[in-house]
Amino acid sequence: MNVLKGLALGILGFLLFVALSFLGLVIMLNQTVLKPDFVIGELEKLDVTSLAKEQVRAQVMPMVPAEFRTAAGPAIDNVVVKLEPWAKQQVNNVIYRFYDYLLGKTQEFSLQIPIGEIKGTLHDTVKETFLKSPPPQFANLPPALLEQGFEQAYSQIAGFIPQTYPVNESMIPAEARSVIRQVKTYIGYYQTYSRWLIPLIVLLVLGIVLLHRSVKRATRELGVTALVVGGGALVELYLIPYLLNRFLLPQLSVPGVPAQLQTWLSQLLNDLFAPIQLYAVWLAAAGVILLVVSFIYKPTEEQ
Repeated sequence: MNVLKGLALGILGFLLFVALSFLGLVIMLNQTVLKPDFVIGELEKLDVTSLAKEQVRAQVMPMVPAEFRTAAGPAIDNVVVKLEPWAKQQVNNVIYRFYDYLLGKTQEFSLQIPIGEIKGTLHDTVKETFLKSPPPQFANLPPALLEQGFEQAYSQIAGFIPQTYPVNESMIPAEARSVIRQVKTYIGYYQTYSRWLIPLIVLLVLGIVLLHRSVKRATRELGVTALVVGGGALVELYLIPYLLNRFLLPQLSVPGVPAQLQTWLSQLLNDLFAPIQLYAVWLAAAGVILLVVSFIYKPTEEQ
């Protein structure tokens, strides 16, 4: 009988150890990568304006005639700054819609970005910059003539700007779509089974308590398990970011990768592990409390 009891306690203890370990991972995933607000918050920590200026300049400037490039540079910077709030809102909309699809709330990933809204801002910003700093060959022209020439040129360009821009799955490469669909399937399994993790932990704890039928022995076993899982997680949380910062991030120190991106990635790692760090601290503290109870509890009171 004692052998069977010991075997049952060993199995329950092992399952509790695994379940508590997985619970930390579930908490981290639910509070970080599976939460669109977390992704948006992390992106807001980037100096997106500076990065956007560089990227837009790199894409647009080669298409600008040489005589207009002097004026085009400041115009591009001003447009990026003026459109930053609109761009952030559209990025947020894309992220929320993508997460709705990824988490199974919608069956397809599709939305329309209202580009027509920015035509007025684009027109006014470029016009202001053009009139203040016209190309050298047009510098001596009267302001009225400059404005007329700008309006004619802009009207031709504006005709190519659509009212809306569709964003959907067809824009994603086929291989990437396949990977996203697999991830979506796995997330569905994760959502189905992870919700049973806490009830399972409760049942395991009750099973251990009922088998021991002793507050002293039950609290000691539960305390050791909680302390080992929580303490082990804290050690891992120190080692993993250290190893990533030590070996992975230096690989990004190459030409073409902005320095601020490296700093952002380091901060991202800290934010990513913050929820599980709090869980590990509380779990380790609970383990210590249970162990203290097991040592100070008097068997005579149990009788």
